[in-house]
Amino acid sequence: MEIMLLVTVLSILFLIVVVKQNDFASPSFLFALPLTISIFICALYKDKWDFECELKTFFLITIGIFLFFCGDQIGRKTFKKKIEYNKLVTCDMSVTMTRTVLIILFSLISIFLVYKEVSTSVSEAGIVFSLFQTSTKGLSGYSVSTVVSMTINITSIISTFGIAILINNITYKCVKWKDWLFIIPIASYLIIVLMQGQRGDLINFFVTTIFVSFCMNYKKNGGNAKKNVKVATRFVKYILIILVIFYALRLTISKPGQESLSFFDAISGYVGAQIDLLNRLVRQNNISYSLFGYESFHDLYSFFEKIGIMRNLPTITFKYRAYNGLGCNVFTFFRRPYVDFGLIGSWFVSLLCGIVWGHFYYKYVHVRNGNHRFMFYLIVYAYFINKVVMAFFDDYITLLVSANTAIKLVLFVLINKFMYCKIKIRGGD
Repeated sequence: MEIMLLVTVLSILFLIVVVKQNDFASPSFLFALPLTISIFICALYKDKWDFECELKTFFLITIGIFLFFCGDQIGRKTFKKKIEYNKLVTCDMSVTMTRTVLIILFSLISIFLVYKEVSTSVSEAGIVFSLFQTSTKGLSGYSVSTVVSMTINITSIISTFGIAILINNITYKCVKWKDWLFIIPIASYLIIVLMQGQRGDLINFFVTTIFVSFCMNYKKNGGNAKKNVKVATRFVKYILIILVIFYALRLTISKPGQESLSFFDAISGYVGAQIDLLNRLVRQNNISYSLFGYESFHDLYSFFEKIGIMRNLPTITFKYRAYNGLGCNVFTFFRRPYVDFGLIGSWFVSLLCGIVWGHFYYKYVHVRNGNHRFMFYLIVYAYFINKVVMAFFDDYITLLVSANTAIKLVLFVLINKFMYCKIKIRGGD
């Protein structure tokens, strides 16, 4: 059954590549590829991890991936406008020097605020490394204030704008010296992430960077399928570098029993263990809640609790499991919908998510123009696309239904208004 699961998912991935004509930025491809890799690793370690795929797990995953792809296609069909490419159109993005300086000052202040707040909670504060090391060891009661949390959100969004500006101007060979100043807010956000020890945010940063770079090259190539393969292969080396960096951080962020794991075992456990845990969950199937979609919309319920609308909400526990070199407490995208809505319901959630992401992608991102609206939508999409990529890890997609997401969208609009990049269109119709 394990091999059948792998072969089936590989077949679905191949179908997606063919239908999408090598559009490696499409939601369904970004959803299916990481899950396929995760299943491959789990099948490879099936003896060591005692992985025996349940029939229900097989249908939950395979039909779930296929329905997400179907939803993606439906989302594409809801956008009737024919997509055309014009290779003569190039974009030259720039921000005024005054606003760039203000952004840099805000980013540096953000580092100070985060360091000050986190160091207050860490007894061994003094240098960044000791702060990072302590915070990532699971400091009891560690948290940041609402103001600092908002500051971090703003810095993360600014860094995404900076990434888009730099990559766009480098791609179209119109980068100027002042564009390089955006390295400062980008680096500032990375420093904040490291101080907090948020490896998930670090992965999200790399996913956003790779996605923006690929989209820029995809549009520059006019959506050419053959050239997209060449562009995609270039990113393999960057992914390997990310894995090496992630492995290098294991001394401070590793879970108990994982410190001595080899490079491949450590990465495999992080990427593939979720499938095995999902399979064990399906086998036991002993979790239920009285509230509708409680796990899937947990962040929304938590918000209602904070403002006093709801009280005494049940606690969600993702039990950490460590055995035979496997350590994990997350169960892929499929756990939350499965627990909340059952097998059929989880398939419907997959289909609905595919429709939403597919519609947004083909209407606002997969277009060939260089106006402000396109660049804004691309940056927003790039910021949130990691939720789709991380489907192999946990269900971050349904968790987007939250007050925090609404706040971030408002911040995107406000920051976009403040920056208002000057975009020069060269060529065109």
